[in-house]
Amino acid sequence: MAENNRFFEKYRTASCIAILFWLVGWYIKLLFYKPYLLETTKNFPVAHPLFPALFQNPDVAAFFYFLPLTVLPLLFFPYRFFLKVSSVILVLSAAVLNIHINTCNDATFVTSFWVGLWLLWFAFTRHWGMGSFLHHAKRLSLCIVGMIFFGGFVGKLTPEYFSGDVMFKILMQGGEATLTQILMVFPEAQRPAVAMWLSRTTIGTEFILALSPFFPTRMVLIILGVVFFGFCLFSTWTIFSVLACLIGMVWASDYLPRERL
Repeated sequence: MAENNRFFEKYRTASCIAILFWLVGWYIKLLFYKPYLLETTKNFPVAHPLFPALFQNPDVAAFFYFLPLTVLPLLFFPYRFFLKVSSVILVLSAAVLNIHINTCNDATFVTSFWVGLWLLWFAFTRHWGMGSFLHHAKRLSLCIVGMIFFGGFVGKLTPEYFSGDVMFKILMQGGEATLTQILMVFPEAQRPAVAMWLSRTTIGTEFILALSPFFPTRMVLIILGVVFFGFCLFSTWTIFSVLACLIGMVWASDYLPRERL
């Protein structure tokens, strides 16, 4: 009984870590999404025949964007039932916003959806305290990270990205303010070469993270942290909206014991 209680405390803390990071990433752009969903999308509705009427209704997007707030009180109840309810709310909200016309172009909801699926599996599995559960929880989290970054890596395997042309155009347009300032320090003739190496560094980093299933959870957590702080220094802190749930998921899986308590 004592062993089960100790395991459940670890399990519950890991769940809270993952959920809280999920919520932070989801709402870190609240200052944008609040007026956008409550005012802009209603005053200037967007329509497209590809989307059913339900997923063009601005009230639907607003409802499911704010719905995850209901999860916060559930975190104070130490029962598996509330963890299950929380995971269902999170994955459902992310699924809807991924296919809603007003929010489908934001990668925040893509990563949130996959982490929500991990939480759903984590909440409903019955292998309490077993080594197989602990092993699969860690491996599954790393597979999700690897899959997401593998998609980004493959998407950049084009001559334009590898040569740095895309990065150069973004930086010269001031798309990444700090990096643009750094680029402008170099002589004009050298700037395309600098953009090329910045682009290849990005591709290489995504390739390394695509290999996450083969690395320890602690190592992946450190790499994700370095990527986040790198973006904060040289680009934008709002990248946390995409990375937060991934960091929380890997941290939660790393927090779990390596074997049965």
